[in-house]
Amino acid sequence: MTHALRRAIDIDLSNLATKDDIRDMATKADIRDMATRSDIRDVKADLAREAAELRREMAEIKAETIKWVVGMGFAQVAMILAVLKLFPAGHP
Repeated sequence: MTHALRRAIDIDLSNLATKDDIRDMATKADIRDMATRSDIRDVKADLAREAAELRREMAEIKAETIKWVVGMGFAQVAMILAVLKLFPAGHP
């Protein structure tokens, strides 16, 4: 019994946390959580801007593609008409 009591007395209690230590750690954790939430909001805002830019660029590419397809269609019709004018009309 004396041995157990001596061991209990010899325990170093200097590294135990106090209520103030726990309160300080909780405050620091709250600050980290707020910073993390702010970072997430910033990333979401950046992502939304990038998505809007991507949609705009896709719309521009779509319009360019439509212009090229319509232009090539007119060019093909003009080429077919030019080739048909080279031949005499109808068979004998």
